[in-house]
Amino acid sequence: MLQLVGVPTSTQSYRVDVSKSGYSTDKTYPAGDPGNPNPIKTHATVAGGLVTGISFAIDATAQLTVKSSDAHCNALSNKNFSFQGGKLIGTSPDVLKFSTSSTTGASGAVSFTGLEWDTYTFSLTAASTDLLGTIPLSPLIVNPGSSNDFRFVAGSQTPDSLMVSAINAGNGAGIQGATVTLSKSGFSETRTTGISTVTHTDWSGGGYSSKDAGIDVDGPPGTIKLFANASSTYSTTTTSWLISNTIDVGSSTATYYTLHWNPASQPPQTGAGSAKFQVAANNDGATWNFVGPDSTSGTYYTATSSLFDFNNNRYMRYKVFLSTADENTTPSIDDVSVEFYSVCVPPAQVYFSGLSTGTYDITVSAPSYNSATSSVSVGSGWQSETVQLTPL
Repeated sequence: MLQLVGVPTSTQSYRVDVSKSGYSTDKTYPAGDPGNPNPIKTHATVAGGLVTGISFAIDATAQLTVKSSDAHCNALSNKNFSFQGGKLIGTSPDVLKFSTSSTTGASGAVSFTGLEWDTYTFSLTAASTDLLGTIPLSPLIVNPGSSNDFRFVAGSQTPDSLMVSAINAGNGAGIQGATVTLSKSGFSETRTTGISTVTHTDWSGGGYSSKDAGIDVDGPPGTIKLFANASSTYSTTTTSWLISNTIDVGSSTATYYTLHWNPASQPPQTGAGSAKFQVAANNDGATWNFVGPDSTSGTYYTATSSLFDFNNNRYMRYKVFLSTADENTTPSIDDVSVEFYSVCVPPAQVYFSGLSTGTYDITVSAPSYNSATSSVSVGSGWQSETVQLTPL
């Protein structure tokens, strides 16, 4: 408290600024200023025979680092963004105390110091870029004296796309593991918050780590199959293999969910187990010990399978084995997908791309929550929708 006694009278003329090293600032503002015509805290009036009291609040400043990357933690450089606090210094019109625009720079990260405690809202404004999600959700509460990180997870712009956020209606927190189904006539697609997918669809032109001579990836491109011999038949006495390129999920604390491939079933004449897989994972990017579902080299994945045994590894490869019991028929693989979660996967959002314009229904469900529905009209470009779920 500071008391000044016997000061001259004056109407809205006493300007007061409150500051301290390492702390935020607070002050009065002049009425009628073009940038803030109706300040909440005007310059003080001192009247004869009266006591004028003004209160100010300051606190230790915080630090914030804003990053931009893809879901694999690969930095995306020079992404433009803006963010603003929630505190007002004026009304009618509202005037924010803090609002700025910036870029994440060449390293994909930029830091701010001296930030006031507040609730901050972030927007990605980068051209030719779609927002896939944020970590954590926006708005972000910044407490006094704290150190904070905020990440934009982004990808290349697509013509029509939609980001859906699943939110706890009770406390505003994001919901990880929520199932989000987007549908309209002739279309239905389901994704899960907190899960990203790596999909390989083309191994032609050397799009693999290694393979043996019995594997054909170029005829046609986009398919793994057995090489046909000069008589256009396939060997029935050998098993051929291909090892994928390395999948880098960007974090040694990753969680893996499932391994999928299509087609899941092979022609019956190729025989049982004509297409099967093993998986290897590590944190050094060099040690590849391929194993099956019992974690030994003697077993194979023959159907969509859980990959939890490979958790806490940053790097992964799969090895596909093909064989046939019929010289006229080859097994084939058209795509392989690995589902995972890591530190750069938005935990409460999903992203749908390649949509057509129209009205879509959104159904969101999660354990311990009541399901919720919404609808959204998808037009041109990127847009977002938030669905709130109430706890059971």
